[in-house]
Amino acid sequence: MNSRISCALIFLCLPFTLLAQQKRVALVIGAQNYTSLPPLRNSLADALDLSASLKSKGFVVETLLDPKSKNEIKEAIIRYSNAMQDVVGGVGVIFYAGHGMQFEGNNYIIPTSAKLEMSSDLDDQCLKMNAVMSVLNASKKSLNILLLDACRSMPSFTRAAEQGWAKENAPRGSIIVFATEAGKVASDGHAKNGLFTSKLLKEINEPGLNITDVLKRVKQGVFTESGEKQLPTVEDNTVGGDFYFTESTSGHVNADEKKDTLKGSLIRGGLDLPKGTSNLIEENKDSVNPSLFPVYIRGKYGYVDSAFNEVIKPIYEFALEFKEGRARVIKNGRWLIIDELGKQISGLFDVIGPLSSGLSYVSNSKRFGFIDKEGTTIIPLIYEEVLSFGTEGLAPAKINGAWGFINKKNEPIIKFEYDAVRPFHEGYAAVSKNGKWNYVNTEGKLLLENYVSNASDFHLGMASIKQENWGFINTTGKVVIPSIFEVVKNFSGEIAAVKDRKGWGFVNKSGNPVEPTTFELVLDFSEGFAAVQEENKWGFINTQGDVVFPDGYHLDKSLGFDHVNSFKNGFAAVKVKNGWGFINTKGNAITSFTYDQVNDFSQGLAAVKENGRWGFINQSGKIVVPIEYASVNDFQNGYAKVVLANKTFYVNKKGIRFGGDVFFHRPE
Repeated sequence: MNSRISCALIFLCLPFTLLAQQKRVALVIGAQNYTSLPPLRNSLADALDLSASLKSKGFVVETLLDPKSKNEIKEAIIRYSNAMQDVVGGVGVIFYAGHGMQFEGNNYIIPTSAKLEMSSDLDDQCLKMNAVMSVLNASKKSLNILLLDACRSMPSFTRAAEQGWAKENAPRGSIIVFATEAGKVASDGHAKNGLFTSKLLKEINEPGLNITDVLKRVKQGVFTESGEKQLPTVEDNTVGGDFYFTESTSGHVNADEKKDTLKGSLIRGGLDLPKGTSNLIEENKDSVNPSLFPVYIRGKYGYVDSAFNEVIKPIYEFALEFKEGRARVIKNGRWLIIDELGKQISGLFDVIGPLSSGLSYVSNSKRFGFIDKEGTTIIPLIYEEVLSFGTEGLAPAKINGAWGFINKKNEPIIKFEYDAVRPFHEGYAAVSKNGKWNYVNTEGKLLLENYVSNASDFHLGMASIKQENWGFINTTGKVVIPSIFEVVKNFSGEIAAVKDRKGWGFVNKSGNPVEPTTFELVLDFSEGFAAVQEENKWGFINTQGDVVFPDGYHLDKSLGFDHVNSFKNGFAAVKVKNGWGFINTKGNAITSFTYDQVNDFSQGLAAVKENGRWGFINQSGKIVVPIEYASVNDFQNGYAKVVLANKTFYVNKKGIRFGGDVFFHRPE
């Protein structure tokens, strides 16, 4: 039976005095369809069910499903923070269901596109729990509840993934609840929802239970149903106050208030089409993706075309974008595949993965197999776990507790003898036995004579391996850079970032230093540049190791930015003394450095904050959406959600404002 690291964490900032009709805000995140980690079964169901339950209790809910990146989760957390910024005496909830792990005492939330090969990937690709805690601590005027329902163990660069979450100390006036004891694995459950979430959903709907009673009953329910194997842990450091999800009266909000609250709620992944949307459509039809895309209408998902004509009726609980004429949807709690006419193509499954090399993994009754785009079962559902097929035509699969590789004819190409594996990359796959790592080629032949402590995937003909320290090998298995570094990053072009006891620097593929190890921090290369920090100042280097920016801003050509973001869409956000601004890949400033806060460019526009208000600039630095909004989301499909005077609107790229609750599904 598969296990799941299902450690839920509840964080409550107290003391508080909550009145029945005070503002309630929630962010619910579910991550299930991972690309480089084993897929999960219950995460989306947990997120969707909790969203529906919280909405019924007067919460304005944003639901983020299958977030691909660390930034996507971080931006959602920022939106939550903005929503709670001016709230006094309200209540906020953040829920996460998906893969999570601890490393060196830190807890991490893992987005669906994360590819974890070495410890540095955690900070680069995953969201550290400290970032979430800091947001909650910043909104102490209200009650904040953080629920983390993280997931089963997974093959990774470290066996720490099998040890649950690290304990989080409860600040004064707070409660922290883990779904099981710190460092232990919890049950996945046998039904639609995970064990902890199923009990939580039940108890928060019980009238007249305060938060303490809810947690006591959840704890008892989990302990009993798991056969006394899983015991949630509660650390109570409160100083008074009370909160009820469901009060003992007929309801804590009247019908009109509930209607307004539900109207203001949204699921990230779809859109509500309000009355009068036709003007908005006509104004922005050229900026909308011409293919079908999901919409969220009156509590269900359907599909519309580029003119917002309904093509597939809204009858699904969840829907993903079309790919190769097929889309994955959830109906009555089961996954299926439909075509562009809405016709059901596949059977019903607990899980359906993305189409990769012509096949999708599927799961029923805790067994995995593969179907093609026509819904035909190509590989029977006999495996305990699988990952998607790669370009080499092989897929990792697990049976009888051991991992190997199969081809599309379901033939075992590489023996089922490994504790953990990763997909093939550049002709080799990393495989693990007894906590040690090696590589196999497509014929199953080992690359290294001896197993090593750790190993990354190959990138540009090089892979990093760890013995006592980290070094690099080439595709012949020859050590070309000795294992002398504490931490390394993947090669970009001809150089890679490395760290020794002196600091971070860069080496070439011969192991010769390109930049000495004098930098305090470095970020991954993005669009040909890497951000580097020296003496608490930031700048950028190119793939030859030359410091290129902020050359021109300081006469001594030293590093000089206070903070930076990596380049994205041709621009990087940077901060100097007076504030934030943007530079392009030539190092030219396109704005003044006067903004309080900025977001990266998305669809040609970037959100900027000045004097406590938000607006948008274009790639010339010109303000195109007035700086007048309390909070904003980035542009998607030609529109951005904005808040003005506690009312939600949407603006197009010309700054024209529309009413209604519209939200677009992001591309898969």
